[in-house]
Amino acid sequence: MRTIIKALVAVSLTAISVGCATVQLPNNVSTVPVKSGSNYGYIDKIDFSYQPTQQKTFTQLKLCIAENVSNDAISLHDSSGSFVGQATGNYYQSSNSQTIQGGDIFKYAEETTATLIAKGTTDGGATAMGLTRDIIKFELKGVSSNNSITLVFSNIVRAQQNTGNTVNSGFSPVGVWPGSNSNQVYDSIQAIANKIKFCLN
Repeated sequence: MRTIIKALVAVSLTAISVGCATVQLPNNVSTVPVKSGSNYGYIDKIDFSYQPTQQKTFTQLKLCIAENVSNDAISLHDSSGSFVGQATGNYYQSSNSQTIQGGDIFKYAEETTATLIAKGTTDGGATAMGLTRDIIKFELKGVSSNNSITLVFSNIVRAQQNTGNTVNSGFSPVGVWPGSNSNQVYDSIQAIANKIKFCLN
């Protein structure tokens, strides 16, 4: 019995230590606190700016972003209206959905300053033990100047595609606390940045 109790205590202490752990994100990620004085925060920006081996024009940058960023319409679902029929006792699922409209990826583009801001969405990978997927929305600032390319992702939010019996509240900022899957979000954004860089090579 004592052995079982010790084992349970060890598991509990491990869970507590894991719960208090800090999510380690790369140095190119900046965060903002959830509230003043909080140890946890949200992803604010991810900076993939770099210096190419040869100078790239604004036209090249705009084309590569257009080829690798999409802003398709998104459908988010839940079945929070589920109920059990009183007469039959059968379980019924009333599906609810909301569509987030897409559109032109370019929010701003100015040739004279070689600056653009694009809007996009991407698949954030499987969540909830593979039962649903994350959808990520973001804005991307791109600048071509001298021998540098600015690629800064901001306004990064995510939503689950289907939340089942829980009401789908839509998009929200990406937390950086344990269990938030913020590393998975980072990987999805990095994949887009890498495609743009490859296109510019």
